[in-house]
Amino acid sequence: MSLPLHKYISPRLLPRQHNYDSLFTLDSNSSNTLPEFRIERDAENESRFYEVLSRTVSAAKDQSETEKEFPISTNEARAQDFHLTTVPPGFQNGMTFDEEKKEDKPAMTLDDLSDVIVDITDLFHVDVQTSSAETACSFIAEIDDADLFGAFDLTEIGEQLMSVNESLTNEQMDSSISQQSKKKQIQTCLLRNTSLSEPKQWAVQLDPNETLDNFRERIPNMAFEWPFELDVFQKQAILCLEENKSVLVAAHTSAGKTVVAEYAIALSLKHATRTIYTSPVKALSNQKYRELTVTFDDVGLVTGDIQINDTASCLIVTTEILRMMLYDGSEILRELEWVIIDEVHYIDDAARGVVWEEVLILLPDHVKLVLLSATVPNTMELAEWVGKLKKNPVYVITTKERPVPLTHYLYTGYSTPSSKGLFLFCNEQGQFLDQEYARAVNSLKNYQSNLSSNERDKNLWTAIVQMLYKEDKLPAVSFSFSKKKINKNCKYFKNTVLTSPTEKAEIKVFFTKCINKLNDEDRRLNQIQQFKNLLTRGFGVHHSGILPILRELVEILFQKGLIKVLFATETFAMGVNMPAKTVIFDDVIKHDGKSFRPLHTGEYVQMSGRAGRRGLDSVGSIIILCKADAPNKGDLHRMVLGKPTSLESRFRLSYSMILHLLKVEQLQVQDMMKRSFSTFNNKKESAEMMEKIKVQLSTLKKVDCFLCSLDLSSYYDSCKEFYRLLGNIQSAIINHPSNLVVPGRVIMVKGPGSQAVLGVVLKILAENAPPQFHTLLLCDPFKEETESGIHPVQMNDNYLYVPQEVQMTMLIVNAEQIIRVTKNILHINSSEVMTFIEILKLGKRRIKHIPPCIEYLIKNLMFLSVANPTGLIGYHPILDLHIQNIELEENCKALTLLFTSFSEKFDCIRCPEFIQHFYAHDSNINIRERHKELQHLLSDEYLTLLPEYQQMNTVLKNLNYINVQERVELKGRVACYFSKHEVLLTEVIMENVFQYTTPAETAALLSCFVLETNKCKQPKLSGNLLEGKKKILSIASYVGNQQREAGMFIPVDVFVNTLHFGMTQVVHSWALGKSFSEVTQLTDLEEGIIVKSIQALHEVLQRVQEAADFIGNTILSEKCKVAQTSIRRDIIFAASLYIQ
Repeated sequence: MSLPLHKYISPRLLPRQHNYDSLFTLDSNSSNTLPEFRIERDAENESRFYEVLSRTVSAAKDQSETEKEFPISTNEARAQDFHLTTVPPGFQNGMTFDEEKKEDKPAMTLDDLSDVIVDITDLFHVDVQTSSAETACSFIAEIDDADLFGAFDLTEIGEQLMSVNESLTNEQMDSSISQQSKKKQIQTCLLRNTSLSEPKQWAVQLDPNETLDNFRERIPNMAFEWPFELDVFQKQAILCLEENKSVLVAAHTSAGKTVVAEYAIALSLKHATRTIYTSPVKALSNQKYRELTVTFDDVGLVTGDIQINDTASCLIVTTEILRMMLYDGSEILRELEWVIIDEVHYIDDAARGVVWEEVLILLPDHVKLVLLSATVPNTMELAEWVGKLKKNPVYVITTKERPVPLTHYLYTGYSTPSSKGLFLFCNEQGQFLDQEYARAVNSLKNYQSNLSSNERDKNLWTAIVQMLYKEDKLPAVSFSFSKKKINKNCKYFKNTVLTSPTEKAEIKVFFTKCINKLNDEDRRLNQIQQFKNLLTRGFGVHHSGILPILRELVEILFQKGLIKVLFATETFAMGVNMPAKTVIFDDVIKHDGKSFRPLHTGEYVQMSGRAGRRGLDSVGSIIILCKADAPNKGDLHRMVLGKPTSLESRFRLSYSMILHLLKVEQLQVQDMMKRSFSTFNNKKESAEMMEKIKVQLSTLKKVDCFLCSLDLSSYYDSCKEFYRLLGNIQSAIINHPSNLVVPGRVIMVKGPGSQAVLGVVLKILAENAPPQFHTLLLCDPFKEETESGIHPVQMNDNYLYVPQEVQMTMLIVNAEQIIRVTKNILHINSSEVMTFIEILKLGKRRIKHIPPCIEYLIKNLMFLSVANPTGLIGYHPILDLHIQNIELEENCKALTLLFTSFSEKFDCIRCPEFIQHFYAHDSNINIRERHKELQHLLSDEYLTLLPEYQQMNTVLKNLNYINVQERVELKGRVACYFSKHEVLLTEVIMENVFQYTTPAETAALLSCFVLETNKCKQPKLSGNLLEGKKKILSIASYVGNQQREAGMFIPVDVFVNTLHFGMTQVVHSWALGKSFSEVTQLTDLEEGIIVKSIQALHEVLQRVQEAADFIGNTILSEKCKVAQTSIRRDIIFAASLYIQ
């Protein structure tokens, strides 16, 4: 039957033609198949139907799993099915039946098909006269485009058309195909309203200045109405959704992106299809569920531990759940029209960004996308990747400006007659005010006190909150990057009340209503009692250490405007509809796991974007607290006015991904890598570079010189070898344990031409390996004359570059650029120099007076350059540092011999234009090498992750997860039940580690796979718990060694240390029935971390139970069931306030 996609009409039934003769003939190609109708949906045209052979039993998979993930073509050959038609199962021999010879049917004429072929142009009312031959070609063209995945099977009509085509002459075919191609272009343009000459664009940027006065005329009957006037970007998005187009909406915080999501949901309800709304974390999913259930009736929620109305037309899931649906081939995908991905800019998240990429790659092409993102610089790149991936353009919609402008202040706490300690350093127009910044700095200098840091912080916080309260600048959100700081800041307000009696009563009623759902003992928890007092006074706390029910309570009260000051970590910036009037930064320096650094522009924008409530505030205020010092001016300028960091791919391989893809067999692992965002960007950049290289190749000029033709090529090779040897020697000096390269060390660096430049090291970038150095150079910024860094070896006395006037620049220099580490060192204040250089880099001001620290450096570097034109004396690795290394000694000898040969051996250096010819030769070589490299990068064989995949593949084969033919074995199928620690969990199950453990002990040992930190008190274990821990660590060590043997870089001890046993005793006691207050006494972990870990453990237990059922381990399965029941209780599994 034919099922239109969005038209409510009766289906058209096609009568089945019976062929009773087929019952007497066994067809070897379809002995295990039955026919069925399948529907190919096409929203731009109409539904198509076709009949295919459907497998009823698959020999390639376990009988408990049906191959429902993807349609399987009848052309697929399976090794297991090869002899099934001749040899019955269980028999060694069989019988071959002779097939009855079928008579060839005569080819049909075009006239015979006139009743069954419908010209597609009739659907678009295009007045084009076509012959019957053209009509046949039109039908074939439609079939040709039916399915990107190649799963389209020809029907009987298609087979008849092929016979017709064979009878057509070549001239008829060429003519009709040409005309049909032109017709198809016209039809496409009519549908999409685009020009015939337009190239295919995978990303289309819509004009944010468009007026759209005829919006209501274009959509007279909207699927959803709002009680307010829509913004331009919302109207643009709705128009695209109505035309069944995918969109990427990159709008400022609180601009109203939810409107776009709501319209997509309304459209799916209208079309009787389904929508999936996915968000980064479970907490956001719960919030969105509460929000959408107010607007729509048929809404469901599926997270790790919650399933509510999972058959709803709008289903809210976490991104991880959607990924599992795609791998498992969920039935929902057949009815799916829209997928809404909220916070899609989290594709840049280091830990979980890969999940976004997997989802976007695996989603079927018929599903349209609504991507909601913060404002990022490379939205067009992201949209282009998604568009190319899905073979459909993505329309990029942006906002011009924030709906509520922001002002940025520094607060010092020291009042002046005009400032009250508050200094506006950046206004609503985005202008950085230098004078105000200087006033703030002077304020801190003039009012130095003898107070301790704790007393000063307390005075600063109490003063700013009182000022905001008096000036009606509340509610406010304060962002800190330490939970300890947040708890400390709260204690400053023990006696402060910001709520009115009415508000206080409302908070108490709501708090009591929420907490009464807990048992008596849980209600008496210290954290709950402290929160009751804190909330009633108008203060709130929000971070991962807080109990989930209290975090949700805080969020709801904040939305109602009952919390006046909220102390939060940056995760709160991800919240749904949580704006404030003011945002306070306790600090703008954070620790990123490696070192302390200023906030990135994107981080600052995300958090500061919470300021300014649309419709309530005319302006939002951002206040940065200045404690001991004001933030660095350059850092501040970059944070507030800089360009946000571009989104980068975080795609990486995992064992789970590899096994799922090998199991499904629809998409190869290499294909997944080719379709990743990182590969797309690499290929795009390489393709753009290739075009430039091709132009350069066409303009290559051969060096036409007799002298240079003799030995220029040999001379160039000798120079290349000279710099290689010099680099090895300098690296040995730089990496010497004596740490010679320190701030103040004078070094010689490759400069313009073949000369060297003196520089002084200002700062060492310790986090980089190999090391890099912030260096002040005695020259103007210069462009390297050669990409290779190869210069003629300088033989004259003017080796050092000496500028004619004061010149300086700062570069980040690596070891390869350092020619010599000299024995000279200057005494400098590197922090003052760095601050001055950062000001210069802003480029918005002229420096009238050079600071004394800079004058000192320039004066000394100039003196050294003039006094030593041949260069300064440097360290010798053997004579000075006494490094004992045979290879290094040979390098030093070879370098000396090579240097002396330059003046004696070569004729080319006598050429008057030798320097020009040398660089021309160098350029030719570089262009050819770059062309060869780009050819490799653009080839299908090049994938950056391919070596890693091969190593992981080796590990899976060695551990018997897959066989030599890369078929997934039993252990591999078990591993597919897990998304994290999949190999370790499988090994633990298969090694029967839990053979003698109780259900409580089983849960306790499995907790090592869910706890994300090792910074806690380690429990003292005994008995089965200690024995189980040893077995798990032994298995982890074995797997780690297998990875090292396969060539993977992760050290064994690092791999083993990913398991954390800090909650073993806590979980064991909790599973035995102890109260929450009792188990919290066993660890120094915060209550919120305990709850999160045990909730995650419940999901792991469920997966282990499913895996145990799969392999027939009923004892382990029963243990996991009992463990799940014993831990799923009380406050840890209290229902979310958003779903009550």
